[in-house]
Amino acid sequence: SSSSSSSSSSSSAAAAEVPEKLVLSKEDTDALAKRYSVNGAALLVRALRELPIEQRAMPSISGYRVKAAALGSSGRLYFGVNVEIPGHPLSATVHAEQFIVASAALHDEEKLTIIAVNAAPCGHCRQFLQELPDAGNINITIYQPDSSATSQPLSDLLPQKFGPEELGMTESLLGSSSPRSHKLVLPQQIKAVHDIGQEALQAASRAYVPYSNCPAGAAIRLKDGRLFGGFAIESVAFNPALPPLQVAIVNAIAQGALSDLQDIDEIALVELARAKASFSRTSYLFNKRFHVMHAALQR
Repeated sequence: SSSSSSSSSSSSAAAAEVPEKLVLSKEDTDALAKRYSVNGAALLVRALRELPIEQRAMPSISGYRVKAAALGSSGRLYFGVNVEIPGHPLSATVHAEQFIVASAALHDEEKLTIIAVNAAPCGHCRQFLQELPDAGNINITIYQPDSSATSQPLSDLLPQKFGPEELGMTESLLGSSSPRSHKLVLPQQIKAVHDIGQEALQAASRAYVPYSNCPAGAAIRLKDGRLFGGFAIESVAFNPALPPLQVAIVNAIAQGALSDLQDIDEIALVELARAKASFSRTSYLFNKRFHVMHAALQR
């Protein structure tokens, strides 16, 4: 009896471990599906219930932890959490649904098919999700602590939508129709900031900015020296857009490298000079070293 209890306890503890990374490969996702004997939306709900993903959230202002998960057409599974940034406006917050979308874009995902979340998506996120390919048909599953779960397409959650199509656009954030290939060049940088500048430049070249046409990228250097980049992700409604610093933070958290924003040691921002949309006043963090670099578009 004692041995059985101990075995159950240790298996429970193993099941409760947070994955090192918040992006699972197709192989790891298949293994998780086999372990739980479920697929699709049921897999996402089970994973979110079993795994304490919310421990990776950074709700320094609200104290309210949100977790989400999504399946990509690649077979990868993306987990997301909310991230609040002290010293910034509340609008600088990364919502859990935005986290998974940014993570999917960072991994060149083609399409998200199912999203599960432990609270109904707010209007901000319902609008942000409109940038995804075939957005209206994405299955949104909301589960409750009492084990009940409801699923419906995004089009039911935002029936009178305003999306890229309303502006006559055919591009979307993910997939082959994504307009994310900007030819940017930086003037020669001093050696001390060359690596972080190049990381930010590479990120800026992947920015999703169909509304402003102002590509921007950021890179963060952690105290252990590792670099993570992120790019601007715009929304047709403008305000739900994600700045490049936030996407770089998502990248570091998703890779299991960042658990405290204070571990960021240095930030670099690459954007166009005199850009109509600029992030130079909002990419600072605490008293961390911050570099603004102006790139030019190659003709």
